[in-house]
Amino acid sequence: MNPKRKAIFLDRDGTLIVERNYLNDAELVEMMPGSIACLRELRDLGFEFCIVTNQSGLISGRVHSHNLEAIHAKIRRILGEAGIDVVAIYVAQAPSGADDFMRKPSPGMLLTAAEEYRIDLAQSWMIGDKPIDVEAGRRAGCRTIFFKQPHSSAFRFEQGFASPHFECHNWEQILNAIKEQAIDAHRAI
Repeated sequence: MNPKRKAIFLDRDGTLIVERNYLNDAELVEMMPGSIACLRELRDLGFEFCIVTNQSGLISGRVHSHNLEAIHAKIRRILGEAGIDVVAIYVAQAPSGADDFMRKPSPGMLLTAAEEYRIDLAQSWMIGDKPIDVEAGRRAGCRTIFFKQPHSSAFRFEQGFASPHFECHNWEQILNAIKEQAIDAHRAI
């Protein structure tokens, strides 16, 4: 039997790509500074990548499905050109505040990916710029990183959401946190 895989679950907007409110144009896709180089190193550590993104703009009409497909195709192309494969992209379309299994903070996208791709959630990470990302990761059993950005400074974890395992301010800090944990885990063996 094949061993389970380990994954990095990536929030899309404000984590993997620059935050644009209701992004609806693939031409505006811009990778977060440092993300590609760090993802390459994480790939070399044996991680695979899944994007998990809430996109209520689909339901509200602010984002069109053909544009969403073009945005995801561009992200895959940019990462693919850098030698980084995205195993899957999961999109939760439920409106904000909906109690929906797939919409973060619920862990549905992560649990679905774990089942579909034999991912070991205990060896995996959820990285995102909002408390709902951290909460989804915690509920799924992943280690979590809160990617604190200027737009996320207003978020507080007292809202009933779990605290992150790590708080990082850039991709280099994210990489170092994950590498440090991998080294500590190796030492414990």
